Amino acid sequence: MDDGVVNRPYPLAAERVILLFVLLGVAGAVYLAALNLPVPAWMTVVVSLPLAYVVWATVGERIAGVVQLRHRDR
Repeated sequence: MDDGVVNRPYPLAAERVILLFVLLGVAGAVYLAALNLPVPAWMTVVVSLPLAYVVWATVGERIAGVVQLRHRDR
């Protein structure tokens, strides 16, 4: 293994906090939508789960790329 390659814990604390805020934001948006739409709340949640997953995965992938670049440049 190359000396420049070091195993680092992932995700770092800041990334965990960012992902938590993203999850809370998506959950809050789903909750507000469920309150305001004229359909049952459970239906709003079921329909929005794929959207929540896409947002979560996209943000997680972006953060993973930033962390990888930051570690590479050290």
